[in-house]
Amino acid sequence: MIESHVCMSGIGVLESIPQINGRYLSPYTLEGRRRKIKCNEEKPICFGCTKSNLQCRWRSDGNDGTSQSLHANEANVVKQDVVYYIDNGHASFKSEGAPMGNVALETTLLEPVLDPVLEISREDYISGSIQQFTLQDSVPLPAHPIPSTGPLVSLEGFEPPVGNPATESCDPVSSENIQLIGSSAVTLGTTPLSGPSGWMGVSEMPEHSVLMDSFFGGFLPSVSPQFCDPRLSPSAVFVPQFVADPLLKEVFYACGAAYLSNTVPGMRELAQEKYEQCLMQFSHRVDQSVGDAQDWMVAVALLLCLRDKFIGTTPEISAIHLAKTLRLIRELRKSTEGVSVNLKVFVESFLFNYSVMIITGGESVSKFLPSPFEIFDEVRSILDYHPYQCPVPWMENPVFGAATKTVEIAAKSSWLLSQYPLNDADMALACNLLSETYKIRYPPMAPDAEIRLGSQSYFMLQESVTVSEIVRHSCQLLLMRLIIPNLESSHISIKQKVALIYDMMKGLSEDSPLWVILGWSMMITGLNSIQPDHRSFLIHSLYRCASKFHAAFLVQIADFLEKVWIANNDSQDFGWSVIFDKKLLSNICI
Repeated sequence: MIESHVCMSGIGVLESIPQINGRYLSPYTLEGRRRKIKCNEEKPICFGCTKSNLQCRWRSDGNDGTSQSLHANEANVVKQDVVYYIDNGHASFKSEGAPMGNVALETTLLEPVLDPVLEISREDYISGSIQQFTLQDSVPLPAHPIPSTGPLVSLEGFEPPVGNPATESCDPVSSENIQLIGSSAVTLGTTPLSGPSGWMGVSEMPEHSVLMDSFFGGFLPSVSPQFCDPRLSPSAVFVPQFVADPLLKEVFYACGAAYLSNTVPGMRELAQEKYEQCLMQFSHRVDQSVGDAQDWMVAVALLLCLRDKFIGTTPEISAIHLAKTLRLIRELRKSTEGVSVNLKVFVESFLFNYSVMIITGGESVSKFLPSPFEIFDEVRSILDYHPYQCPVPWMENPVFGAATKTVEIAAKSSWLLSQYPLNDADMALACNLLSETYKIRYPPMAPDAEIRLGSQSYFMLQESVTVSEIVRHSCQLLLMRLIIPNLESSHISIKQKVALIYDMMKGLSEDSPLWVILGWSMMITGLNSIQPDHRSFLIHSLYRCASKFHAAFLVQIADFLEKVWIANNDSQDFGWSVIFDKKLLSNICI
């Protein structure tokens, strides 16, 4: 039986896509799931069935003694899929057996406004093959009210944490900058973490065992959002550096303390103390080895960047750490031949943290760091390095996942925002970036990817595509605003795009670690949100993820958005226009 599904492209072109009945059924579901049955034969081992949790029946072929598997379809699986049709980057979706709804996935209403500025042919929108992905519906988010107690952390007015903004040193982690870096003062209430102690090389002090447990059991998982090849995971890259230099142990302690910074009495003070000790030692070690960077040095610099997300910091402090990281990466590339797995992970981690902080970094970014137009071209060969043959291509992107291109566009869009008002050259760049968002394509998955990886892993990889689509549409919101500064959030095209982003967010699992990398998109979408239910969902999601992953920067975003929304109710000229207020944006660091 052949079913025909309708896909709406970016300009309203309907495409009829033939599909074989049952094509999107997979052996996993949230409801009606049957208990999996393992193969009852002694040999050979059925790799496909065990990985995908299917019942397997064996029969001998009678010739060479080998066996062949007959995979039993779970025909009684009951589930509802969300089917993504990605046509040149346009992610249309619908529930199987359900109407499309009233939300237009892409609107043509903005085209008359953008046509004088953009010279994008219709062929650019609709040419190319159609790729198909299936996403399982997550459990709908319950309608929890926003906590009446307000944010876990209150930013007084819009004043940033106390610090010394006048940093003149050329070396971002020199001793003159230690006082500035140690001044971030935003904390987050967290939950206790328990776990086994006794890590090799850790002292017998209970304090150190707790901190090491916190690092391995809490900190590392929270900074490992993507499902990737295990050899490319942050754990596989950062943990081996533990034996490279004794300073790594102290950094692990500092990160573990940051993760638990407001859980145990006195932990906040301990976290700050260990942080400052690490900064001083690291600055001294780096000064002694100028031009001779090693992997463990880059690991330390990145861990200090990531540590700030748990404590909370200012854009200037983040820029200082990232500048040090970039310097070390450049030195490491000069001293080594080719591209290593470690270098790929280091570069992706740096690029992501750099990309999302540009929008609020303002002068701090231009003071310490080059533009993303320069940086991404500089490391393009590393981003394109694929050391392993994975069934899903973005399994080799340990930080970006499927969102490598969309995060790059987000970084460049944020940089253009920092240059506002745009000159003619920057306006042309903005138009080109907007055009690129409509041409993004995702490489196809291997036909047997779900069998080889298993249903849960396969689902996580599909969620990575959803995250990329959320970032892509958020980029379009920002670029439209840059190209047409007086475009209001009440414009029908903006409202429909915002509604689409929220629908995609609701399709993500509530406990997905991918929420951690959506801070940039949630801020952009939040500034465009005018419906109460959208705002309520976003604030609920920010606080939920901040609590689950101990990410203080998400609390900063939530508090910032609530203040903007309150001000917007008093003045219709506020709200989305705050995106152009560099002073206000500098109070948060994503």
